[in-house]
Amino acid sequence: MPIKKAKSPIEANGFINLADHQIYYKSIGEGQPIIFLHGGYLNLQMWAEQMEYFAAKGFRAIAYDDLGHGKTKDGTVEVLAHEVVLTLMDSLGIEQAHLVGLSWGAMMAVDFCLEHPKRVKKMVLTSPGLNGWEYFQDSLAAANNLLRQKAKEQADTSAFVELFMRNWSDGPAQKTDRLSPQIRQHIQNLMTQTVTQHWNKNWSSLLQNPPARQRLSEIQHPVLLIQGELDAIDIHQIVEIYQESLPHSYRLDIPNVAHTLNLEEGKVFNGMVLGFLED
Repeated sequence: MPIKKAKSPIEANGFINLADHQIYYKSIGEGQPIIFLHGGYLNLQMWAEQMEYFAAKGFRAIAYDDLGHGKTKDGTVEVLAHEVVLTLMDSLGIEQAHLVGLSWGAMMAVDFCLEHPKRVKKMVLTSPGLNGWEYFQDSLAAANNLLRQKAKEQADTSAFVELFMRNWSDGPAQKTDRLSPQIRQHIQNLMTQTVTQHWNKNWSSLLQNPPARQRLSEIQHPVLLIQGELDAIDIHQIVEIYQESLPHSYRLDIPNVAHTLNLEEGKVFNGMVLGFLED
């Protein structure tokens, strides 16, 4: 399917073909490319504020919907996460890019960096997951996960979304009114769209034999680790593993936020990332 050009010559959106999938993406701005990789059950719209901000700062901001998310049209052929990013970059004529990923998106970024290190300049791993980590060390998150699986078995999408948000967006030990109603509703809308349109659809696959956790010492790139104070214990432990394993990593913590921290503290997050990329 051809790429659709928007009114402005520096904006574009469309679909990239990969096997029998059609990967939806958006691009804003001109300059050094940044690819934003969304969290699980979200979509590229979670990066809307960052896309506009970094385009205004002279970057080319790109985001896409992974398999099983957003506007991407799912096929049936299994593809690896790093293959999706590579196909996107090659299709858009991008030789090297910064990668900014949140949660699931951070895992995809790490896999891509391991397989295609020369195509990556710097990485920002936000509230990162880790391929090869045994979830859940956080007892509250573990209990929530069991309830989510039950909701999924019963095809109760609304219960699934609410439980997911309680654990990740609110924070495992936090009240449901911690977030502003506007932010919480926005996250709920993004997740509801994904689980409704892609219920039980496969996401892209991560590296195995060995998984990324056993290969972290291969990454020699500058890496910024960002975590929220109220996130699950697992994420804090994973950040420590990254920090110990990546020789050129830097860690920043944001107080009073949980997992989807770029949606809670966009200005703070943007400033952290910009400072790191421009350093």
